[in-house]
Amino acid sequence: MMRFKLHGLLYPLVLASTLILNQAAWSQTSAVSLDCDIGDQQQETKLLRAANGMAVRRSIHELRLTVAGKELTFKDAPPYDEPLDGTSYTYCGGKEGYSLIADREGDVFTGKLIDERTGRILDAGQEVMFSPDRRAYLASEQIDGMDGPMWTIHSIDGKVSWKGPSFVEPSTPHSSAISLDSPAWTASGELVAKVNCSANNELAKLVKINGAWKWRLPPSCKAGAQ
Repeated sequence: MMRFKLHGLLYPLVLASTLILNQAAWSQTSAVSLDCDIGDQQQETKLLRAANGMAVRRSIHELRLTVAGKELTFKDAPPYDEPLDGTSYTYCGGKEGYSLIADREGDVFTGKLIDERTGRILDAGQEVMFSPDRRAYLASEQIDGMDGPMWTIHSIDGKVSWKGPSFVEPSTPHSSAISLDSPAWTASGELVAKVNCSANNELAKLVKINGAWKWRLPPSCKAGAQ
């Protein structure tokens, strides 16, 4: 499950006319991801130590990264002691040339992805998950009070290809929304997610239909937009 509970246009998803995916298909690939809990000082201290000077805390409210010959500074904004006000940053570690900075802006829990090779700061989320070919990443951010996170797919240069909530709107006034959980990339670069309407380990898949990205639900799910 993505914490704090996360191409289309630029990333070539493989489209299919039918969807009957099972748990085995979902677990084909081991995704590279970054995430952390905002404000967890003990966790951050360990990650900063592992960064070997690339990321440091200059003060309790100032985080600094040195990458690609640049100094990137992230300063918290007051009020500092309000849980859903002000701005705070947390270092979440790095993998494969990228570092994640978790970013709480008021009641929005999101993040910034740092390209260590160029020093670029890319919009992200509190968790990011890279596609198998590293041409895109899924970002998850949480708005306080929202039922589930918001998911965004970015191309690797940070451009947004798709954004949507982690649920499918009800298809009729008398049906319920369908929750999506545990998003994952398949080995072929498709984004899939578990659904709460299937007892058979079937998955929903993000597909492009008539120029628009939508979740294709498994046959066992009767409600939801198609």
